[in-house]
This record gives sequence, structure tokens and C-alpha cells, in this order.
Amino acid sequence: MQIVCRLNSSVVHEEMFDLKSDEKIIAITTDSVDQTYWLYSDESIFELIVKNEGRDIWKVYLARKDFEKALSHVNMPIDRDKILVNQADHYLETAKYISAAQTYAQCSKPFEEVVLGFIDRGERDALRYYLISRLERLKRQDLTQRMMLATWLTEIYLAKINELEDLTGADPSGGDDEAANIIAEQQLIEDELQQFLRTYKADLDQRTTFDLITSHGRKDVMIYYANLVGDHQRIIRHYILEEDWKKAIDGLNRQADLELYYKFAPVLVRHDPRSATAAFMRQPKLDVKRLIPALMPPRSCVKRRKNAAHEENTEIVIEYLKFVISRLNNSDAPVHNALLTLYATQQQADEASLLRFLATTPDNPLTGKPYYDLDYALRICKVNNKLQSCGLIYSKMGLYESSVDLALRTGDLELAKINAEKAEDDTLLRKKLWLKIAEYVVHHQRDIKTAMEFLESTDLLKIEDILPFFPDFVVIDEFKESICNALEAYSSSIQRLKDDMEESHRTTRLIEEDLGKLSSRFLIINQEDMCSSCHERLLTRQFYLFPCQHSFHADCLIKEVTQHMAPYQLRRMLAIQTKLGTSSQQAGGRPPLEKTLMSPANLLSDSKKLALASVQGLDHVRRMIIPDALVGVIGGGVGVIGSGVEALGGVLPLPKMGLKLPRVTSFSSSAAALPSKHDPPSSPASLSPKAPLTTTASPKAAEMEKLKLELDHLLASQCALCLWSLNSIHLPFTRDGESDL
Repeated sequence: MQIVCRLNSSVVHEEMFDLKSDEKIIAITTDSVDQTYWLYSDESIFELIVKNEGRDIWKVYLARKDFEKALSHVNMPIDRDKILVNQADHYLETAKYISAAQTYAQCSKPFEEVVLGFIDRGERDALRYYLISRLERLKRQDLTQRMMLATWLTEIYLAKINELEDLTGADPSGGDDEAANIIAEQQLIEDELQQFLRTYKADLDQRTTFDLITSHGRKDVMIYYANLVGDHQRIIRHYILEEDWKKAIDGLNRQADLELYYKFAPVLVRHDPRSATAAFMRQPKLDVKRLIPALMPPRSCVKRRKNAAHEENTEIVIEYLKFVISRLNNSDAPVHNALLTLYATQQQADEASLLRFLATTPDNPLTGKPYYDLDYALRICKVNNKLQSCGLIYSKMGLYESSVDLALRTGDLELAKINAEKAEDDTLLRKKLWLKIAEYVVHHQRDIKTAMEFLESTDLLKIEDILPFFPDFVVIDEFKESICNALEAYSSSIQRLKDDMEESHRTTRLIEEDLGKLSSRFLIINQEDMCSSCHERLLTRQFYLFPCQHSFHADCLIKEVTQHMAPYQLRRMLAIQTKLGTSSQQAGGRPPLEKTLMSPANLLSDSKKLALASVQGLDHVRRMIIPDALVGVIGGGVGVIGSGVEALGGVLPLPKMGLKLPRVTSFSSSAAALPSKHDPPSSPASLSPKAPLTTTASPKAAEMEKLKLELDHLLASQCALCLWSLNSIHLPFTRDGESDL
């Protein structure tokens, strides 16, 4: 049995039946339900089952070049690839290059053969389509293949655009329709290239791509690709080379890299300062110190004669620096110095702007000086002959004399007066400066009336101060009135001095009267009065009574005073005690042995090193040595050992303990005299009459009297209890850790 294809009548299969020699096939029939065939003879029945009937149908259609039907009947990928290869080859042979390129991209035909086939035929467009299709089908991890295909496609696009552009310019006789078609095709290719760059910019090497675009001279494509990849530096540099300053500044504004501002600022400020500074103002984060080299004019330009354009550029830069200082609160010294330099180098008739800047710039709160450098400001103003500004700078530096001299040299009398008044803390300097101004007014104005008006503007100068500046021969009528007014003022001043002298004389007489009444002043004490320190009866032993009504035994007062004495006072008191003890021993002869061992001189000499050595030694002196030794010096039956209002006074010999004194005792010759209102407020009263010093006293006695007075001042010049209370006001009521209950 033979099976024949109905499409091409070819035998596709033969089947042999094992029949007997005399057996014959009777017929063949079809089972339409089960889609099977039945073949029977007189002895046998055969069932024919057809499977995969259309398996090779694609080959039939492929032979007929019916590729669409062949692809519809193919099942195996390898068979499909064969069909596509044949289809692509057919398209290539029939000059359907675009279709061939699209089909080749879907089959497995070697890449090199396909590419060479298109190149040999000069079909760049078909090659472009083929490469794009292959690039779309590559995986993301195939980085090298994707980069190579993308770079090649970029070169093909650029070459195609240049080719179309050459056709447009080389064949003007081709007709308007043809030229329009070429232009439309060129625009289409450019759009495709832009779309391609947007899609595959990650697969392109930037440096290689820029080199390709530059080699083809496509500036527009270069700008577009630079914007895509964010290479703003290349864009700005391109526009600068083209001298298109507006677009260069616009490209600068479109990016956020501050380094590009610093890099291109010099050339942009030089050619378009207004737009450049406007761009700088939109970036408040700029470090203006780094822009200063670009903002300042070149030295060669400064040396040349400045034209109107240069002055205009300078004004623009000044406005920007003023904006930075006033609006952005910039306190950098280089920025202020730059603005100062621009003001100083301006070729203007007046210095109003510079003076306003120098006067209104705030001072640095940390240093108290302006933010600009005063020394530099002085140099730059001197170089540019800005004398008024120099005077103002001198005054800010505290050189008021130099500022006044410079103001007078420029003839600015008002500025000289202002600078002279700035020396507020030095009256002598102010008067000296005003005398300089007065001399200038007299010598240069040569007008006595003007000089008199100037004299009225200050209270430091009088008419006699400026008279030496006038020439020897001057008519006195011009300033006779001023001289008369000055003489009247002097007369009034002399009268006030006389009144003050009379008042002083009256005060002196009153003081003398008070001193004369001092000897008659007294205090009254009672027998029951107690010592303010030990709270025992006051009259049991020698005592001190203060005007504040506090009273102390002599030894109690010494203990209280020495507890609060400074170390240097203790040392001085030790020295005085030593001298007084030694002198008393010499005057009274040799005392007994036990008194000699306990004498103040021996005690003090033994403890002197200890007292001078440490704080502990001083405390020991306060506790043990000073009270006993000092009482020994004070007491001992001595009636008077001191004199004067503040002198330390001894008491008379003590009465016997059983003696009854009246309840109130009034002292006369032995009464305690109150200090007058001119004495210290806490000076003690003397409890025994004071023996006046005589002129026949020996020098040794005078020296001892002086030492006693000094000792009196150290111990009893103030009440110990009142002094301690005042010094303890700042202390808390309770100590640390002490309960306040």
C-alpha cells in the first residue's frame, strides 16, 4: 500500500501486507467517527491508524516558498529555525533586505555571515535593523555583546544622518519633493537615534560614544547625549567654546554640582557678569571665598585704562558681593576685603560708596573689629588716593590723631571734628585734636568770625587756647565780645573757687570744735555688764568697751580678734610683741627665772618659726601663745601703755572681789571716752586717762609709743563681734550635713 501526499502527489509512505498467494484485497473503507481506515480481503481485515499526518507538511510548503504556512505546521524548534533561515535567505535574494534583517535576527544563522551579506550588498539600513533586533534579544548579563552592538549602532546612525545631510546639500536639483523626503528621513533617523540613546545609554561607554559623536561632528547629538548621562561639564565647555554665554550659564543652572561654578566662573564673569552673578545668587550654598579670583578683575586689566564696560562689570560684581554680605550674612574677611578693593579701585569723583561701606559694616562680635582687614583697607585706600576713607580707617584703628590730620589735609573739616570726638576716654587727646582743628581753621580760613563760630562748637577750647594761632597784628574788635565773655566766665569761676575755700574753712573749724569736745565724751557702764565673749562680769578684770555697746575682757578680745586675723597681720603683731616684751624687760631690770621663761619675748622667739612655717603653726599661735603673751604685755599693773583715740588702753588696778560698786558708775578722769564722729565706727573707748607725750621723752620711749599705737590699731580698731557678723552675712544658716531643726 502506498500513501500519497495530496499537495504534491508524492509517495510519502509504503506498507507491505503479508497475504497468501491467492488472497486479494477486496476494498478499503473509512470510519468517520474514529478517523480510522479499514482494509479487508476475503480472508483478513486490516485497520489503518494514521498518526502525525501533517509532520512533514512544512517541507512541502517550504519547497513551495510558502513560509507562513510552513511555520504554521512546524512543531520542532529546529525545523522552525530551518524555515526562518530559508525565508531570510529568500528575502535577501529577492532584495527584501529589511524583512531579511528582521528574519535573520530570529534564526540561528551565524552573525558574521549575515553581517557580511548586508555589508557586501551595501545595505546599511538592513544591517541597522538586524543589529537592533539582535540587541533587543540579548540578555542583560551579556554586557560586552550589548556594548559592542550599541556602539556599532551609534556609529551607523551617525553615518546615516551625515549621509542624508550630504544628500540634502549636494543635490539641490532633485526636486522639492525629493529634498523634503530626505529631510523627513533625516529627522526620522535623528529621532530614532535619540530614542536609541535613551533606551541603551547604560550599554554605551561614555568616552567612546562622545568620541564617535565628535568624530562625526554632530554637536546637537553630543549635547543631547551629555544631558542624558549628566555630563554638564562637557555641555558648558562646548557653549563656552562656541561663545554662547547665555546657553553656557543656562547649562550651569541646570545642574547642582558646585565645583562647576568655581571652575567656569572666571570666564563667565568676564564675558557675561550679570547673568553669571544672577546664577551665583540662585546658589546660596556657594563658598564665595572660592569665587573671589573670578570676581576680581585681572591685574593687567586694572593697570590698563578702564573703560565703561569694565566699570559696568565692576558695578555688577559689587552688587553681588553686597547681596552676599547683606542677604546671606556672610562674615568671611576675604569677601569683605574683595568688596572693599572694588570700591577703592573705582574711578569715581567721590568716595561716598566706599565711606558708606566702611561706616556701616558691622563689627565682629568676637573681636570687636570690622570683618575686613583694617591694615589692608588702609593700604588699598592709600594706593588709590582715597584720603577720606583713610581717615575713617584711622579712626577705626584708634589712631585719632592721624585720622584728624588726614581729614584736615583733605579739607574735610566736619570729618575732622567727628574723628576728634571719637576719643571720648582721653580728654587731653581730644583737646589736642581740637587744637589742631582750630589751628587749621585760623590759618586756612583766615576768618576770625569763622574761628569764633568754631570755638562755639566745642566746650573743650577757650578763647585763650586759640589766641596764639592768630597773627601778631589782628584787630581786636573782631573777637572783643568773645574775650569779654571769657573774662566774665573766669570771674564767675574765681568766685566759685572763693566760695569753696570759705566752705572748706568752715568745715575745718567745725572739725576742730568736735575734736575739742572729744575729751568730755564718756560712756557709762554698770556693775552687772557682761563680757560679750565669755559672758562673765566685765569688771572682774581688764576690759574694752566699744561704741557699739559690745564689751570684752582684754584676753577675750585678743582671742576673738586673732581668730579672724590675716596671716600677715599675725606676723606683724608677733614682731611688735617681741619688741615690746624685750623693751619692758630692759627697762625693769632682770626678772625672776620663771617670769623670764614665760616672757612674751621668749614665747614669741620659740614659736616664730612655727608661726611663719605653716597654717597649723599660725593656729597654734592664735590658740596658745598670743593671748597669754599679749595680756602679759598689756597688764602687769601698768597704768598707761598707749595714747590716742585708737590706742589700746589698760585699766586701773582691779578692785577686790567683795567690793560693792554703785549700780551706775560715772567715770570722769578715768571714764571711757567715746570716739568722735570722725573716728572709726568701732574704735574702743580708753578706760584710763591718756598720758600726753612730752617733748622730753626719749627716742626709745617714742618708738615704744609708736609700736603700742600700731598694736592698738591691729587689735582694737574695730569691734570683733560686729566685724565677724558683717563678714559672715554670705554664709548659710546651717552647715553642710547640719540639721536646721
